Amino acid sequence: MDAILLENLSKTYPGGKQAVRHLSFSLHPGEVFGFLGPNGAGKTTTVKLLTGMLAPSEGSCRILGFHPRGSRRRFMHVPVW
Repeated sequence: MDAILLENLSKTYPGGKQAVRHLSFSLHPGEVFGFLGPNGAGKTTTVKLLTGMLAPSEGSCRILGFHPRGSRRRFMHVPVW
């Protein structure tokens, strides 16, 4: 099973700004990956899509087989002090 799987992932913001277009890749457990690119290349938007903070305009994203947008509580915990 892939640890992370992105298939044809795209994000277009209101007003037509396309931050991510047709991004596809997979990572296996234990692999290390980094995002490099200039300002405005879509790095932060991609991370927000991976964490479920944003919904994709197209395509799909899965972490350990789950959609992060619908499974945020499974992956994230913020302690309340």
